[in-house]
Amino acid sequence: MELVDGKLILQGAEDGYQSVRDGLGWTITIAEDTGRVVMTASGDKVAFVVFGACLPQ
Repeated sequence: MELVDGKLILQGAEDGYQSVRDGLGWTITIAEDTGRVVMTASGDKVAFVVFGACLPQ
């Protein structure tokens, strides 16, 4: 976890299922002023990009 230029950046890795080569590395960035979110995740032969927003309730 790191705070850079008004953005909260989270990074990690997930192993997935045991005995399956399905691990992913991921990054989530959340803008403090707008709540906008970008998530990326990638692994063997797969990649995801997700856009969203954190909204107050």
